[in-house]
Amino acid sequence: MNLHTLTETIWQHLKAETSYTAMDGQVIDAVPDVAYVVFYPGAGWARGRRAADLASALRTPFQLTCAGWSREQAANTVEIVRSRFTGWRPFPDLPSAGRCVEDDTGMTLQRDDSDSGPPRFWLPLRFHIATVRSPQ
Repeated sequence: MNLHTLTETIWQHLKAETSYTAMDGQVIDAVPDVAYVVFYPGAGWARGRRAADLASALRTPFQLTCAGWSREQAANTVEIVRSRFTGWRPFPDLPSAGRCVEDDTGMTLQRDDSDSGPPRFWLPLRFHIATVRSPQ
């Protein structure tokens, strides 16, 4: 398993849900009048304190920003995304691939009034998946 494969698997898992629109790294200009989630993949980073750990383990972070046109729509989208990703194993048959874990952002639901249209409500959720690298 490599970073590209993991990123693509996360993206496909996000897109499989039909209660929101999934966007890859950017919000399109004409945002639909439905809930949406923007996927921001991370580059991954080695974890561990010893050189042996650094060579064998990778932590892959990513962010899913949940948004909606009302507080309720955004909060509902947050719950849907959390239920889909928390504890999810992207490769259940691969022992080296870990479960998806949510990281605490310390943020609360935010309101964005910057556009001339109705306000948007949003909250970024950050997750990571810890994996053991395959020998090269």
